[in-house]
Order: sequence, then structure tokens, then C-alpha cells
Amino acid sequence: MAAPPGWYPDPQNPHRKRYWDGIRWTVHVQNPPTHQTASSATPPDPQPVQPQVRSEQSGYPQPQARPVSASFPPKKSRNVVLWMATGMVITLFIVGGLLFLLNNRSQPTSQPSPSASQDGASPTASASGSSDAGIKVGYAVRGESNCPTTANDAQGVLTDGRITSPGGLSYPEIQGFSPSPINYGFIHQSNTMTKTYSGQEGQAVVTVGTLKTEDGFGEATSSALRVVRCVISNPKFYSNNPTAEVTQITENKDDGTVVLQVHIPTEGRTGNAGDRLAVAIYPEKSRKQVVLSLVPQDDSSALEAVNTALAGLSLNS
Repeated sequence: MAAPPGWYPDPQNPHRKRYWDGIRWTVHVQNPPTHQTASSATPPDPQPVQPQVRSEQSGYPQPQARPVSASFPPKKSRNVVLWMATGMVITLFIVGGLLFLLNNRSQPTSQPSPSASQDGASPTASASGSSDAGIKVGYAVRGESNCPTTANDAQGVLTDGRITSPGGLSYPEIQGFSPSPINYGFIHQSNTMTKTYSGQEGQAVVTVGTLKTEDGFGEATSSALRVVRCVISNPKFYSNNPTAEVTQITENKDDGTVVLQVHIPTEGRTGNAGDRLAVAIYPEKSRKQVVLSLVPQDDSSALEAVNTALAGLSLNS
């Protein structure tokens, strides 16, 4: 049974609370109040107070706090999606702030989340990148000519205000985007929204779907890297097979989730600021959940709209 809406311990930081809307974790957090040192050995009974809310995204109406109930824990998949969404949203900012945010975010010292291992390990971000595939910031990524072509079920369907992959991932409608199928050839169960630009090349794309192990998508980091290689070599996106550059890579050691971000140069295109491509991979037993977003670097409105939508990323498993 899903937990009712309310404030619960943040799965990424149990010293604060995060708002659960009854379906998914939101980006809104509540920091603990600062307590004065008690003058007696016996602390006074806590008094109910209106929570002080620090929203990670402005404009959110402050909901009424509800008591935390241990009998209705949110599913593990919600914690995974919260981590994926946070990584995807932050990596899409024009000024790269992911490393700053993760390095300055308070880390859990007790009460590990349901998805955490016994040693309480937390998601990590490192400028040195992933040791598994030798990837680091500045790593050059070139296209692949042998990408799978086994997926033929692409769709662009908006249902109840959300883009939903049959694999379980979904996100809310993106302002300025339209549902439109893109057949990648290697992303199964894909559902996509796109934004095109009149009179110029380039497009913005957000896709959710799955990758299959039998297509050669193994370890999460190498899978994310291969997705990038297959995108930049796809003539649907680029005609000149550009070389991308890794700008950030983050990993959650607990569940193997990886978020990879690259910058793709777009010589000859108006603005010539390049594209920002972010890929999040969550490995499951026989497949991998994937979120892909490709946005022109100079389209700040599209970047903001994608950020807003990915904050509502959800996984129904």
C-alpha cells in the first residue's frame, strides 16, 4: 500500500524530510529546526509547530505537514527514481551544478534508506568519473556504427498528462513539447516528447524506456556510454557524427544507478552552443530502465521545462 501524502525522512538524507505526494517523491524538502540546548536533563515534550520549508524549486505551495507513519513506507523504486530525477534535473542546468550540490548536500550518518546497503553508502559524484569504464570528465566519446536495431515499439503518447513507458518510467507533460515517437533502434518500450525549431536544425528530446541485456547493454556505466555513442552516430540527430565530451558522471553504489552527461558540439548550427545530453540508467534483473534527455544548450526555456518535468519522474514497477 502506498504511503499517504506527507513529510517523510528523505531517503537521501534522513536528517531532513522530503514531501511525498502519495504517488512519488517531490523535490521539496524540510530541514530540521534548530533546537536550543535544554537547561534540564529531561528534555521538554515536543510542541507541534508549522514546518519551515526550503523548496528546491520556487513557487510550490507549502503543504500541511502530516505525521510520519512507519507502517506505510514508500516503495524502493521511489527512492531510485528520486535519485535518478535529482541527477537528471541538476545535470541539465546551463551552469553545471551537480557536483557542487552533491558535494555540499548533507550525507546520511544513520538510518540508511531502504535502498541503501548495510554500510550506509551514499550516492557519489566524482570529477574523476567511473573507474569501471575509465570514464572521467573530459573523456571524448565517439559514435558507434554497430548499434542494435531490435527495438521497433517506439511511441509518442500522452496519457493522463504523462509520458509513460510500458516498462514503468514516466514523467509529466513538458511545456512547449509534443508527444512524438523516436525509433532509436535500441531503446525498447520507449515513449518520447520532442521540441523542434522552425527554420533551423536541432531538436529537444526526452525519452523513457528500457535497454535489453541481450542487445549488449551490460554494466550501467558502459550502457550509458553506449547510449551516448548510438545517439551521436544516429543521423536522426546528427549528420556529421560529432565527438561528445563527458561533463559529469555520477553513480549510486547502492543500486548501480548511473547518470552520465555529455556536451555535443553542433558546428554550423545557429547559436553553436552545442547540445546537452543526459542519460540515466537503473539496472534491473533482465533489463535496464533508461531516461534520455537531449536539449540545445542555448534554449534556456526548454532546459527549465525539462527540469520541471523530470522532477516528477516516476517508476511503477
